[in-house]
Amino acid sequence: MDGNQANLQERMLELRQHFNAGFSRLLRWDVRAEVRILLVGVAGVVHALPLTDLIAFSACRAIITLPGQRAGCLGITGHGGRSIPVMSLATLLGMDESAAPTWLAVSRDAVGIAVTSFIGQVIVGADEIRPRDAASPALFAHARDAAYPIVDVRALTRAFAAPSTSPASNQS
Repeated sequence: MDGNQANLQERMLELRQHFNAGFSRLLRWDVRAEVRILLVGVAGVVHALPLTDLIAFSACRAIITLPGQRAGCLGITGHGGRSIPVMSLATLLGMDESAAPTWLAVSRDAVGIAVTSFIGQVIVGADEIRPRDAASPALFAHARDAAYPIVDVRALTRAFAAPSTSPASNQS
């Protein structure tokens, strides 16, 4: 009986591991199969922000301007009980934007990204994230019969958060 009980426990452990492994494989596949994208308007152009790069998205609150702020910086605002810098996505992308921002996306690096309009959220297959054509290395989200340029939020906010090397920032 002792040998049978040991074999039974060994078999139960094997079945449990197989059962658990099946769930982790399915979950991993699902995460890679779909990409959730937030479509926002910047200077009249629709851009795509991957939701995996954001922790919040809401109507833009009051932004307090600061003296001597960097290009692209609109000021600071409150989020989650603390002050965060707010950058203009249009300015950082080199676009002219005359309209005041109405929406604020907050990156995982706790930097606010101000945009002028919210178009919607789409879910695209991972195979729908690709260059628009063979000549372009930039990635686009292909949805709603259109191609939307994907903003690399992580690179943008990290570059924004890095110390400025402009002469004005080196003055004491």
